Amino acid sequence: MMIPREDILLDMDKVVNLLSQMADDVRRDGLMALCVWKEMEMTVYEQGKIMFFPLQERSQGITLATDVLEALSTAKLER
Repeated sequence: MMIPREDILLDMDKVVNLLSQMADDVRRDGLMALCVWKEMEMTVYEQGKIMFFPLQERSQGITLATDVLEALSTAKLER
């Protein structure tokens, strides 16, 4: 699981809309969004945590998570 360095909160409705533009099979399940992106299953949690499956290397996960969080930057809520 990739955990962002900063404390964030995501608007999951916006996350689903943004993911629909970049991923396949996007669906929401409570406080998380699930999809297929770059041939991996990806789960995005409301707190900005992201899980990829299958993920082989930690460095790849960091790169992918950074890309995803950048793409979802407009879904961040003010705390």
